[in-house]
Amino acid sequence: MKAHDSKFQEESRQVKKKKKKKKKMPTMCVNRVWYDRDNSTINCDAQRLQRLVNFAELAIDFFNKTSPVVKYNLVELVYATAKLVSDYLFHLTFTAKRDDDKDAKTFDAWIYEAIKKPARVKSVEIVAT
Repeated sequence: MKAHDSKFQEESRQVKKKKKKKKKMPTMCVNRVWYDRDNSTINCDAQRLQRLVNFAELAIDFFNKTSPVVKYNLVELVYATAKLVSDYLFHLTFTAKRDDDKDAKTFDAWIYEAIKKPARVKSVEIVAT
């Protein structure tokens, strides 16, 4: 009886080893350009543009709070994309400068917006001076 049990256990182990791991389904994701200052063929209505500008202002405010020595003001939104998974993830490129600066710096920011929740800044950094 013991020999039969051990043979059964060995066969069970072999079957388990042969089973393929289930592949995770990729998350469906739509990534598209919402705004491009340098491309007039990208259609961005006033409401959408204002939403993106608000996100850029949110990002620069976040940057200013985390870097209290230097305060920047938004100059211009340059480029924005959005990924829709279950919520939105926005990638913004914009320029901002300090009051006493002549030239603006270029920033990149990631903004997360969940349905029925306020937008949150995931990251913001200076990418070019």
